[in-house]
Amino acid sequence: MTPVRAKAAGMRYDASQKSSAAVENSGMSAAAGRFRAAGATPLAVQVPRALRAAGASPLAVQVPRALRAALGAAGMSALLAGGCRPGHKALARVGPLTITQEEFERKLDDVSPEYQNYVRAPSGRRQFLDVLIREKIILAAARDSEVPRSPGYRTEIKIMQEEQRQRLAEFKDDLLTKLWLESLKERSLLKVSDGEVVEYHRRHPNEVKLYHILVGSVEEADQIYKQVRGGANFQKLARTKSLDAETASQGGALPAFIYGEILPELDDVAFRMKPNEISGVIRSKFGYHIIHKEWEKQASLDLVKNRIRKLLEKNKLDAHLASIQDKYPVEVLDEEFH
Repeated sequence: MTPVRAKAAGMRYDASQKSSAAVENSGMSAAAGRFRAAGATPLAVQVPRALRAAGASPLAVQVPRALRAALGAAGMSALLAGGCRPGHKALARVGPLTITQEEFERKLDDVSPEYQNYVRAPSGRRQFLDVLIREKIILAAARDSEVPRSPGYRTEIKIMQEEQRQRLAEFKDDLLTKLWLESLKERSLLKVSDGEVVEYHRRHPNEVKLYHILVGSVEEADQIYKQVRGGANFQKLARTKSLDAETASQGGALPAFIYGEILPELDDVAFRMKPNEISGVIRSKFGYHIIHKEWEKQASLDLVKNRIRKLLEKNKLDAHLASIQDKYPVEVLDEEFH
């Protein structure tokens, strides 16, 4: 057992033998790769293979980019601070650094479920604290070294700060958009009544199943149309020719849809076609389509009412945006998109 002596001034910890052996013997090293912090391995436990042999840790060396993304701004701030916030019980001190009850429990919660019983037991908790103590020793030594003043460290911190700034800006925009849309619903601007759903289903009761081929030029579309009319297999052509990668692998199959759920150009044609009919070339903003209609049948209201409601909400949002668009002039600046 590694000597751990209690003194009046606090706990003195001998790191020369303890934590590596304790972790190996407890089976914690096998769990190390499974410990997660915000979806990733906690820095208190994760040790890359090349560094394990040297007894080192990511805390002493670097923060991997994937882990930065998983930790987020709050996690990185806590990592870099390392101190004890007011009102948080201190479990151990390592030089200027403190391990708080909150930090301990938070990292304990991140241990994968199959190891929870062990680390929740008294001996497991003590060994888990030893792991955190070792990491704090490494962190304290790293802070006292030349690393914080090195160009590599400063560059990585700047990269992380810029990534976090961008993520925060995107989060603010997403939250603002979400709350604005919710406010429109609360003000009934996007509200869809049950009666509107029933009426839409009365006018458009059917669902259709289509296959399509999308290409970039009318010349290629004409050539493919002639091949299909001449007996070529539509689905094979879709797999090799269609630019719609999502459907090409399925032979051009689109999900069954009700009127209004896909491009208006296809909607209008599809519901006029007969089952097993092949359309001519149809132009849309995405390119040139050829469609094959497999079937059309009536869809029960119970099965499609939620889809109808979402469709009508979208239509109302489109109408509202059209009514306010004059306030926000749009100018496409890049010639590529003219």
